[in-house]
Amino acid sequence: MGVDARIPRWLLITGALFVPGTVALMLRIVWEETFLTAERGPQMVGFALMHGALGGIVVPMLLSTLGLHMWAVVMVIVVVCQKLRGGSAPRVARGLMGVVIAAALPLYVPYGWWRYLVLRFGGPGEHIGEHLTYAAALDEPYNIRELLRRGVAVDTPDSSGNTALGGACVAGNLAMVKFLVQQGATVNRRLGFLERTSLMNAVEMGHPNVVEYLLTAGADVSLTDKDGKTALAIAREKGDTKTISLLQRMEGK
Repeated sequence: MGVDARIPRWLLITGALFVPGTVALMLRIVWEETFLTAERGPQMVGFALMHGALGGIVVPMLLSTLGLHMWAVVMVIVVVCQKLRGGSAPRVARGLMGVVIAAALPLYVPYGWWRYLVLRFGGPGEHIGEHLTYAAALDEPYNIRELLRRGVAVDTPDSSGNTALGGACVAGNLAMVKFLVQQGATVNRRLGFLERTSLMNAVEMGHPNVVEYLLTAGADVSLTDKDGKTALAIAREKGDTKTISLLQRMEGK
């Protein structure tokens, strides 16, 4: 069994100095991803952080977090070198490394998981549509299933008039599009300010695989948006030859 290696005191003190700023930043992020999300719906994580009342101290917190990560890398190198020489990290060093991991861990938890906890234990609140559209666009089937389990209608629109299916089509996530259609999502619903269908969203964003599936699911190619454009007209504007071919084939039937 190796004896405790000597870790420079200045290195331990430096790590300890970085911890408070990192903890403050993590607490602020977790608050935004949980309580603020429950109150206002899905957030642009970091935007409120930079533009909120505490925006002036965000930079020091970010620098502390960056410094702590760099310190952790140096610390690991030091400990490994000491281990190779037959020593072992002293208890105080191991304890500080544990604190560092706990302090920085929330930064690596995906926002979708935090929102799942919000939905699971607090429900969607007044922002049902936002949660649905956001989860579909970001490919979070677990959050979609949680909302559906709670009896939320799959076509519930967000404040802009968009739905989960529209969001999935914008993102080009074919698996999510199929799942939502299987759950009863309305394929030909007009969405948002432009009154475009999910098919038009897929055409606009250049997702021919999604276009092809929607056509088999009953998407109506004759529908027009607020400006009188069909999905084919949008495809022609973009010069998307594959999508144009798919739509022309459907129009010929």
